[in-house]
Amino acid sequence: MLHLARAGFAVSCFAPFMEQHDVVDHHTGNEVAEFRNVLIESARISRGAIAPLTELNEADFDCLVLPGGFGVAKNFTKWAFLGASGGIHPLVRDVIRAFVSSHRPVMALGMASTTVAKAVQSLDCSARLTVGSTEASSPSSILEIASILESTGAHHIPCLADEACVDEDNRIVTIPCYMMETDILGVERGIEAGVREIVRLSDAAAVSRITAIPGDDISQADSVQENPETDIATALGEG
Repeated sequence: MLHLARAGFAVSCFAPFMEQHDVVDHHTGNEVAEFRNVLIESARISRGAIAPLTELNEADFDCLVLPGGFGVAKNFTKWAFLGASGGIHPLVRDVIRAFVSSHRPVMALGMASTTVAKAVQSLDCSARLTVGSTEASSPSSILEIASILESTGAHHIPCLADEACVDEDNRIVTIPCYMMETDILGVERGIEAGVREIVRLSDAAAVSRITAIPGDDISQADSVQENPETDIATALGEG
């Protein structure tokens, strides 16, 4: 959110109103017998400024960002349990598809790349995505996750924690982040690289929409070009 704000984006946060699959004590790594809501937990990060995913209108935003975390593989999809054969939350699927189909940029961090892969599986867009690389240390089985990701029809591109994988055709940017052994500075470099690409792809998407305006409606094109602050729907918090 910091890098998006620095780039001039106005950020709105959304999350599905649903019960988390489980609750983890991150001090011990163990599950605990509690019930929590994805939207309510995500509100911690957004300082309360968040709305239910049902209120997200794709036409109001230029980009979509999925912050990631392993919770996406439990709540957005069932990747953690069933791999690519598991389901995906229908609202999450429809939002991602709406952005990809309208050629508006999507950025996914870490495990959220698998959510994108599952969402676009039936679109036949041959997305180019990354979850990391076997050329460096990782706390996850990158080879296995990449293989399952490719079973959706996507192509896996090996990248390190601070490298951005850019799918120019589908305007999708993915960064491994904590899928690789790294520190907060490595993650920050990756996010910075990803936001740079999102800015570039957003400009390209805006130009596409401007040139697609029928007739001589120059005033509408000018209104897009003269507004430096681009709206971005970030979020889809995963709890």
